[in-house]
Amino acid sequence: MPLTAEAKSLAMTLIEGAHKTIKNADELFDEARLLANAGHVPRALLLHQISLEECAKAEMLYVTLTEVIRGQPVD
Repeated sequence: MPLTAEAKSLAMTLIEGAHKTIKNADELFDEARLLANAGHVPRALLLHQISLEECAKAEMLYVTLTEVIRGQPVD
């Protein structure tokens, strides 16, 4: 079943959002590593936790993208 123009637009928005989210998670992880290496472990752990939350956000975007591609309604 081909995607409608609206579904394609939504899919592209979700892909862009997932890309930005993963990039942010990666940057947070890198910054956490720098802090940990400098001996600032509590702050590093906080950034690492936020990085993990960004990964969870990306997963939600991927699930929604799959629903859009399959033609399922998305709220």
